[in-house]
Amino acid sequence: MKKLFFSTIIFALFLINFVGFAQAPPEGINYQALARDTTGRSISNNNNLKVKFTIWDAITNGTVVFTETHNPVSTNRYGLFTLVIGKVNTTGFSSISWATGNVFLEVEIDTVGGNNYISMGRTQMVSVPYALYAKTAGGGLIGATGYTGSTGFTGSTGATGATGTNGVTGITGVTGSTGTTGTMGITGITGATGMTGATGVDLGTHWTLTGNAGTLPGTNFIGTTDNQDFVLKTNATEKMRVLSSGFVGIGTSSPDVEFEVVSTAQFNPHGIMGTEYNNNSVSDSHLWLRKARGTESAPLAVMANDELGSLKFRGHNGIIFPTNFDQTEIVAIASENFTPVANGSFLKFMTTPNGNSSGSERMRIDQNGKVGIGTSSPNTRVDIAGDLATRENQISLGNGSSDNVATGNYTFIRITGPTANFDITGFAGGVDGKILFVVNNTSFSLSFKNADANSLAPNRLFLNNGTDITLAQNGGATFIYSASVNKWFMVGHAKP
Repeated sequence: MKKLFFSTIIFALFLINFVGFAQAPPEGINYQALARDTTGRSISNNNNLKVKFTIWDAITNGTVVFTETHNPVSTNRYGLFTLVIGKVNTTGFSSISWATGNVFLEVEIDTVGGNNYISMGRTQMVSVPYALYAKTAGGGLIGATGYTGSTGFTGSTGATGATGTNGVTGITGVTGSTGTTGTMGITGITGATGMTGATGVDLGTHWTLTGNAGTLPGTNFIGTTDNQDFVLKTNATEKMRVLSSGFVGIGTSSPDVEFEVVSTAQFNPHGIMGTEYNNNSVSDSHLWLRKARGTESAPLAVMANDELGSLKFRGHNGIIFPTNFDQTEIVAIASENFTPVANGSFLKFMTTPNGNSSGSERMRIDQNGKVGIGTSSPNTRVDIAGDLATRENQISLGNGSSDNVATGNYTFIRITGPTANFDITGFAGGVDGKILFVVNNTSFSLSFKNADANSLAPNRLFLNNGTDITLAQNGGATFIYSASVNKWFMVGHAKP
């Protein structure tokens, strides 16, 4: 028996029979083999085998005497296949000179019908194939068969001949049915106890990467129980810390307040940002600053002068970040005791002057919408306790009449340019209540034209007594716009 090893498949080949004839023998040698895998099971019903036969004149090296390939080759349900050597290459087979010396058969197989053959080695061909030589050995015609002679006396029994060599192993029979299970053997001695393994994770008491079910708020939580800080990291770097005191820091491991964000990024947005996406015109992102007296479980209404919340701006002074409350800030303050229907409040704006570490109130918007600058109790819509100045806009005009003069966003207009007496028939850009101070900064007379049609109707001037007004050099006039009549009214003028 020969075994062919390649990959994980073994082919067991059994040389079954070589047949020759003394008179007119058929040109071929029967070859039969059984294919089995590594577990001993037959490779059955395979239609893809490819078998190559080669006859050599030496057991190693030597010259090829004959070769042929059988393709495809099929196995039966037992893995058995049968071929005739010489059936494919009949010309080459008939030309083999069996009388010239020993010959050796090499069998090669590819299980998938390709050209990756695996050789099973060479085996010397003996006795039977050489009978084929008889067809070319010569001789006369065969005569008629003679009469059978009488049976002679039985001779004495000869000596027992030497034991012959073992014949070729026959085809493996079909596997028999499983026998009855034998009785159980005696139980062996119990082995020594192995080492205790590491304690495994109890998923019933730990948080998993895909979430947990059946948790109880107040009982199940992520955090610490030993008065230690709780730290969150990404890429092995700390990103957020909850101190044992409850202060939360993002970008800092030592927050100074309940929630602190620290960033060292430059030229990139950082801090706290709120973004909302919807189609509701009254919905937006919020920053809520709330205040209540009492406790969280029993809150009470705020009282007048209670601070509701503030935006405080602090810069490091080289030693610390100042913590005093009165610097640069915006503070919301209750202006009355709060009830469900009364929530009066005002805003206080504070800045810190150079050379000081404490701020002062600069402006207030009271509960009635009055704005006080330099005063905490404004009496008018805008109440300024101190100087008021407006920047001028110098406008250069040409000689003659100038119509629809653009003033831009300025209140103080200084006229330059003309080299002779000139006129203005109107100003563009009027809005209700806008005040305009106009100064003639030329060496020539300026005449304001009353209701002159050279300017558009909304830009025309309405002068005292409906007559034109003339200003000499450095003369000035004051106008206020009325949207109800779409005109500039002159409320005063000065002639040096």
